[in-house]
Amino acid sequence: MSKYAKLLLELINRSGSHMTAEQLFLELKKTEPKVVQATVYNNLNALCQEGMIRRLSIAGSPDRYDKIQKHDHLVCKKCGALSDISLEDLTEKLEKQLGEANISIGNLEKDIAAKEKEITGLTNQVKEKQDALKEANEALADLRSELNESNSDNAQLAVRISEKETEISILNDKIAALNSQIETQKDQKDILLEELKALKEEAGVLDIKLISAQARVAELEGIAVRLEKEADDVKNQLAQAKDEIQRLLNAQVHKPSGTPLKVGDKTDFRGVMYRVTDAKKKLAEAYDVSNRSLSYIHVMHAVKIGGVTCKVTSVANHAFEDMKKLRKVLIGRYVTSIGKKAFCGDAKLASITIRNKKLSKVGKNAFKGISAKAKVYVPKSRQKEIRRLLSGKGMKKTVLIMTEKR
Repeated sequence: MSKYAKLLLELINRSGSHMTAEQLFLELKKTEPKVVQATVYNNLNALCQEGMIRRLSIAGSPDRYDKIQKHDHLVCKKCGALSDISLEDLTEKLEKQLGEANISIGNLEKDIAAKEKEITGLTNQVKEKQDALKEANEALADLRSELNESNSDNAQLAVRISEKETEISILNDKIAALNSQIETQKDQKDILLEELKALKEEAGVLDIKLISAQARVAELEGIAVRLEKEADDVKNQLAQAKDEIQRLLNAQVHKPSGTPLKVGDKTDFRGVMYRVTDAKKKLAEAYDVSNRSLSYIHVMHAVKIGGVTCKVTSVANHAFEDMKKLRKVLIGRYVTSIGKKAFCGDAKLASITIRNKKLSKVGKNAFKGISAKAKVYVPKSRQKEIRRLLSGKGMKKTVLIMTEKR
């Protein structure tokens, strides 16, 4: 599978809006500016052929693309809007109605075939009568020829001619009756065809309802899985917080009252370790953790060290390097410097929030090896500057830098 095919597959599986090829092209171009529209179309066709996505075709609207998980869609007949919907309770009923409709369609098709066979039989009869009429006309011609050859046989020939004319009249009446039957059968066939068309349209509506119901079921199943995962994360964070509170209650280290603050004094708050970098200005840095299995780190804007409140203005070199379970980081509003390899090797780190509007320094490879799907949330007024500041610091091009919504 090509790189662009993988990216398109991720976009479709992640999205719930059933995007068109044009929308997928515009979305992909945000991270892959060199991609062209033809490449998008080719890769979408390949993914459809391989059964990894499916194409949704709606009359009057461009094709849309959706994930292959079992679910259904609801289509607005007025505006063409496409929405996932759950009709789980109706699925069995719709399948039953669809089966009955298919049986009705089959019966109608058998009736039509029977009528067509009957029409064919009548048509053959007409042909036979027409052949007989042709033979009668030929015989009449022969009789008239004989009449011209022998005037002595005129009376007899006249009788024979009269008989043939009577036969012709009878045959004509039969042909007219057969033609009438053919027209009647054709009218019945047209009625049956109309009924067949109506049933097929009804079956199509039932198909759409069934697909929509299946889509809604799949969507609800996905929501349930996501909520269970979020609940597990919250439970883990709560357990970590309880452990931290207990640890602080059992072994909190403070400097004796009245002891002057000095560079190097340390404290541990919520699993993050801080030390004084400027005693006079009361500044500190986050330099390590006491528990390397943390999944969430909050670098505080200020902490108390030896009873003195110090602003946290930096994250030290290698501070949180190689934390295999770390997923989310919040960096306080006074941090202006992030040291080299501060988050290097944190492969599961997928969410980073930077609150400081004055961040001015990021060390080499500070974010090397974090998740390729990571998102970095920054203040709206500094988005462009921070994007340039983070460039070349180890992040992959797929990492998104966006405005924090608070």
